[in-house]
Amino acid sequence: MAATPLRSPSAFGDSNTPELAGFERGRALAQKPPAGKRGRASAERTAPEPISITAQMRVNEFPGCSLYNSVGKLFCRCCKVQLPLIKSSITHHLKTEKHKVNHEQWLAKHGEDSEIKEYLTEYFEQHKDEAYGTLDADLLLYRYRTVESCMANGIPIEKINGLRPLLERAGKSLTGSEHLKMFIPKIEERELAKLRVEHEDEFVAIIFDGTTRLGEAMNVCTRFCPADFSAIIKRLVAFKTVAKHMDGTGLFKLLSIIIAKQLQISYDKVVCGGCDSCSTNGVARRSLKTLCTGMSSFLCVSHTLHHTGEHMGLDTVEEFLTPLLMLISHSESAKSIWKQLTGTAMVAYSTIRWWSRWEVMKMLGTYFHHLSEFIDTLIERGIGDATTRQLKHVYTTKTVALQLELAAAMDMEILCTTTYKMEGDGLEILLVYDALEAIRNKGRTLGDDASSLPILAGLMRAKKKLILGTPVRDYFEAPWNAYFTGTITKLPTTNAGVWEVTFSDGNKLDYDTEPEIRQVLDVTKMEQWQPLVTKLKGGFTYLENRLTNNCDSPYHLKVQHEATKLLRAFDPSLASGLVDANYVDALRTIDPLVEHDLIDKMKAELPFYLSACSSASLVVDHGDVKEFTTKVLKWWALADKSKFPAWAVAARIVFSFTPNSAACERVFSLLKFMFGDQQWAALGDYIQAALMLKYNERAVG
Repeated sequence: MAATPLRSPSAFGDSNTPELAGFERGRALAQKPPAGKRGRASAERTAPEPISITAQMRVNEFPGCSLYNSVGKLFCRCCKVQLPLIKSSITHHLKTEKHKVNHEQWLAKHGEDSEIKEYLTEYFEQHKDEAYGTLDADLLLYRYRTVESCMANGIPIEKINGLRPLLERAGKSLTGSEHLKMFIPKIEERELAKLRVEHEDEFVAIIFDGTTRLGEAMNVCTRFCPADFSAIIKRLVAFKTVAKHMDGTGLFKLLSIIIAKQLQISYDKVVCGGCDSCSTNGVARRSLKTLCTGMSSFLCVSHTLHHTGEHMGLDTVEEFLTPLLMLISHSESAKSIWKQLTGTAMVAYSTIRWWSRWEVMKMLGTYFHHLSEFIDTLIERGIGDATTRQLKHVYTTKTVALQLELAAAMDMEILCTTTYKMEGDGLEILLVYDALEAIRNKGRTLGDDASSLPILAGLMRAKKKLILGTPVRDYFEAPWNAYFTGTITKLPTTNAGVWEVTFSDGNKLDYDTEPEIRQVLDVTKMEQWQPLVTKLKGGFTYLENRLTNNCDSPYHLKVQHEATKLLRAFDPSLASGLVDANYVDALRTIDPLVEHDLIDKMKAELPFYLSACSSASLVVDHGDVKEFTTKVLKWWALADKSKFPAWAVAARIVFSFTPNSAACERVFSLLKFMFGDQQWAALGDYIQAALMLKYNERAVG
């Protein structure tokens, strides 16, 4: 009889045995399809293999197609599959899209292998005293690729020692990790060389940010749109750690070195500088403008929305969230209890973005009816101690305020969705103006009626005690087409009774059911409504002050916001109904368009550009950034740009702009993912090269 696996619940006969955590569950293993359904063919091949034809003959017959002969069998090298010797089958395989893509990638990799061998050979000829220079070029290539693959995938080089027996099965010998590290500076040098080639003659945006790491770490990313409009290219070009905090001047000097010396980019090709509103970054950005005179500046909109959320004074929610987030960050048991009670996993929390905090608020609001049992269970099981007692205190003394504030927070979903929308690497620059205007419009009408805060209004109506004199507000269609206010003037005396409402014009109306009457209660007259609206408006006031420059100068967004309004001219789905000669004149506020002498040329080409936009009739979903970016880039790629070349150059400049610094945030996320605590002392060339390989999506191995 087979032994019962330890991971199986039946392995424990005692009901008091502790329940295993969810990740102790058995692993699901892939199964073969049922007999008769495997593969594409419904029946076995009937055509016999040709007797007089060998695998080598087929290789010779199809030169340059990556076919090879192995022990009399025919294989496709790039697709890694065995092929029959039947000519028609081989021809069909070579014509498939999969083979074409694989073959193109194989040729690129094969060509790069030759470049690496040439580079290593030349390097060791110039450094004859360095060890291992006499090794075979193919062996050097294998060791180079092994180190490169480990770096790009976050595998510490030291682990190659343990993997060495497996890796040497390929028939190539390795050496100890300490000796393999000699390839790290060479890998870094080749990556920097690639970056210099990629940025040549491109209009480049520079995005930079810093964080604390053994002093202070900063990274610099770029983005640009090539002349064929094939994609928006994003690159990590530098990751540096300094011994102590940099001031703005120091950061500026480091940026200028990276641009001019490391990347060898001409200052006039730097068309955009992006960062968050940190004072150090601001000083560096303004200093960089003295060198890159045609550079536009953009502060991170995602950070602005983050601070907008922080300025909403939901004090009770914050008082409850602080101990809760501390608890769930240290206790898997608390998360398990939550899932058992609600049937859903507790959402993850990040300290970086306000939307993450909002996700937790939404979760608490949705499952508010479980909070009491959740807290009591924590106390019963001794989880959290003082933290749990604090949760209990806030919940029991401020239950109503907590629930109302959570409902109000849930009505602020537009901040969450807009932050998501603006954090990508696409053409958010063409969408950010309308996105921020939608938020401003919500702020302007916030609290005017129930529709501005529907979740809060629904909760308040459900909790309101129905008494005589309760305010009511209802909409009446034609011929009135207007709202009328009134009060409840009669309550039902029986279960089948009605609620009578007398309106301000003297007319009376009966409401038959309680849901009907609750649906028209005037929440704006309830005592909790205005205080909650005032708290929420704190965030909208903050945003409005930023967009109108009613704040300290480093945080001004007015010029940026007005610029993004004008940049919509490069959205071909809007241009024909938006742009005229005066509009093009207004684009003179965009510095790089002036620096490159494009405005007058764009005015001359305007009829051709608008004609192309009208004839194409491009239909895009402005709510889907990915789809929007794909379709707009495709339009520019296929358009006859010979009729409006200045607009095409201007579009490449504009498409390099970004309203966020999320690219840099992603680098720091990669750093955390790829480098554990034991690698904190890794040298800078290793960290920078590894992050570059991963972020820049280089093909390795």
